[in-house]
Amino acid sequence: MQHPNTASPSGNAASADNRHQTGSDDTGVDAGHNQDHHRGKAARDEWLFAPDLPIGNNPLFEWPLNARRILTYYRDYWLTVSEVSIFFVLAVAGWFALRGVLEGAAVLSAGWVLAVWALNLAVVLVFAGGFHLFFYQLRAQGTDLKYVPQFGHRGGSRFTFGSQVRDNMFWSLASGVSVWTGYLVFLLWAHAQGWTPAITVTAQPVTFIVVALFTGPWIA
Repeated sequence: MQHPNTASPSGNAASADNRHQTGSDDTGVDAGHNQDHHRGKAARDEWLFAPDLPIGNNPLFEWPLNARRILTYYRDYWLTVSEVSIFFVLAVAGWFALRGVLEGAAVLSAGWVLAVWALNLAVVLVFAGGFHLFFYQLRAQGTDLKYVPQFGHRGGSRFTFGSQVRDNMFWSLASGVSVWTGYLVFLLWAHAQGWTPAITVTAQPVTFIVVALFTGPWIA
C-alpha cells in the first residue's frame, strides 16, 4: 500500500504533464506570463530606442491629486521651451500677423483665404523643414532617441511618389496645409459672423488664462 503523501513515478509524470499543459512550473510562476514577457522584451530589442516605462501621465489626471506635481508640470510646460509654449507663441504671432487681413473675414474672398494658407504653409516649411534639416540632412543628433536606425526610406511601391521625403512633403504641404486652412478659414469666418464668442485677455483675463492653461489637456 502506498502512503497518501508518497507520489508514484507515474503520478509525477502525470503531474509534470499537467503542469506542462496548464503552463505552470514548480515555482508557481505562470509559464505563459514568462513567454509573454520574453516576447515583449524581444519586441523592445527590435527598436534602436525604447523609452523608460511606464511613461508618465499628466498629474491632473492621476488620483489622488498632488498640487505640487501639478504646478511643476504646468510650470515646465509654460515657462520653458516646450510644445505647448511654442504653440502658444505661434498662435499669438499668427493672430497679430493676420489681424489686419481678417478685418474683412465676414466676406469670403480669395485675398484673406490665401493669406491664411500662406501663413500655415510658412509655419510647416519652417518647422517641418527645419526638423528635417537638423535631424536628417545634418544628422546633428545622430541616432540618439531614434526608434529605427534608418534615415528615411527611398523607392518602392509603398510611396506615392517613390520617396518618403517627397511623399511627406506632398501630404504635409499640399494636402495637410490645405485641409488645415479650410478648417481655420471656416472658424474665422464664423467668428466674423458673430457665431462664436471671443475671449480676450483684456475683457476676460481669468477666463482667458483658464482656457489657455487647459487647452493642452483638453485636446490631449
